[in-house]
Amino acid sequence: MDGLGRKLIRSLVAAKSFAPLTEARVGREDVFDEAREAYDWVVEYVLDNLGDWPTAEMVEENIKDCALDEVARPLKYEADLVRKRRLGNEISNGVKDAAKAIDARDPDAALKILTKTALDLQPLSTAARVESFVESGPTRLKEYENAKSRSGLLGIPTKWEKLNSSIQGWVNGTLNIVAAMQNTGKTWWACIDTEHAMSIGCRPLFVTLEMAERRIARRLDAIRYQIAFGKLRNCELDPHDEIAWSKAIKDAAAAYSDVAPDIKIADKKIVRTVPDCVALVQEYRPDIIYIDGGYRFEPAGKALGGWADTKDIVNDLQLSAEKTNIPWVVTTQLGDSSETGKAKKKKDGKRLRAWNVRYGKEWVINPDNVIGLYQDDELRRWNRMENHILKVRDAADVYDEFLIKWDREKMEFEGVDSLDDDEEGSGLGHVVKF
Repeated sequence: MDGLGRKLIRSLVAAKSFAPLTEARVGREDVFDEAREAYDWVVEYVLDNLGDWPTAEMVEENIKDCALDEVARPLKYEADLVRKRRLGNEISNGVKDAAKAIDARDPDAALKILTKTALDLQPLSTAARVESFVESGPTRLKEYENAKSRSGLLGIPTKWEKLNSSIQGWVNGTLNIVAAMQNTGKTWWACIDTEHAMSIGCRPLFVTLEMAERRIARRLDAIRYQIAFGKLRNCELDPHDEIAWSKAIKDAAAAYSDVAPDIKIADKKIVRTVPDCVALVQEYRPDIIYIDGGYRFEPAGKALGGWADTKDIVNDLQLSAEKTNIPWVVTTQLGDSSETGKAKKKKDGKRLRAWNVRYGKEWVINPDNVIGLYQDDELRRWNRMENHILKVRDAADVYDEFLIKWDREKMEFEGVDSLDDDEEGSGLGHVVKF
C-alpha cells in the first residue's frame, strides 16, 4: 500500500493539472501498487475525455483499495514529498552499493559509485520548470548585453579570435571535441589553450590520459615562460634564461593561493573513467576542464551503469558537461575510412571532415563543437597549423578553417593570414595578434 502515493492522486485530481508533477520530475514510476494503478487510470481518463478530469469518488470506484483523503493538500507540496522519497531511496541504494565495494576492499570503486550517484541525482535535488518564452525575455536580453560587452563571447575566450567568432568561446555546459591525426599536436594545442585560460584569470583542470603529469607541466613551462621546448627538454638553456625561468617559477610559487589562477593537472594514474573526471571537477571546482586523449577512457563498469563502448562514454561526457555546467574540451584522433590514422589526401577542397573521427561516430554526433587540426609537410615547413571548424551546434558566422602560427622554438601560436604574406619576406607569414 502506498499512502503517500494516494495522497498525491487526491491532490492531482483536485488540481486538475499535471504541470506540478512535471516541475518536480515526478511520474508513475514514483508511486506504487494501487497509487500507480490509479495514476494510470487518471491519465487514461483525461486522454479519453478530451481534458475532462475525474473526481476522487470516481477514482475510488474504479481502483480497488484506493481510498483517498477527503481534503486535498496542494499538489506542489505532495509532489515534493514524493520527489524527496525517491531521492532518499536512490541515495540509499547508492550508499548500499558503495558499502558493498568497501566490504570488497575496493574504496576506489565505492568513491566512483558515490560520485556518479550524486551527479545523477543532482537534478532531482531542485524542482524543474517549463520555461516561459515571454517571462524569460528579460533574461535573454541580459545575456545578449553581456555577450555584446564581450564582443559576442558567451564563454571563456580561446586563444584564437576566429575560433571565438565561430563557437563564442568555451560555453558552460558544452562538450567540445578537438580531433587530429597522430603526431599532429593535439596535446600541445590543448596545453596552449589551457595556459591561455590561466593567463586571463581562469582556473583550468587538465586531465592527461596519454602522458605523465610532469611532461604536461614541462610543456606548460615552455608556453608560459616562452622557453624553446627543445632546449628545455634537453637541459640546454643558457645561464641567463635559466636564471629568469628559476626566478619566475619561485615568484609564482611564493604568490600561490587557493583562489589565484592555477592549472590543476591529473594523469592516468588517478583518472581512468569519466566519473573520475567528474569527481575531480566536484573537488577542485575548475572553470573549465581539458581532457587529452578522450578515446583512452575505460568503461566504468557495471556498478556505474554498464558502459561498454564509445557511444556510452561520449554520451556520459556530454551529460557530465551539462551537469557540472562548465566547458569540457576533449581531444581525440582522426583517421581515414579504414581508421589507419594515415594523413588524408587533399581533394574536394577540404582536407578534414567530421566523419573521419576515429573510434566511433558519437565523437561527432554528441558534442556541441568539433574542431579538427591538420598539418602536412608543407605546413610544417612554414610553421603553420590549420584549424578546421567541423561542427558548431549554434552556427551563425563560422570560419570553415583558419591558420595559426605553430613555432615551438619561439613559442608563438598566434593566428595568421596565410603561409607566405610576411611583410619582411622571411616566409613565416604576417602574424595577426588576435
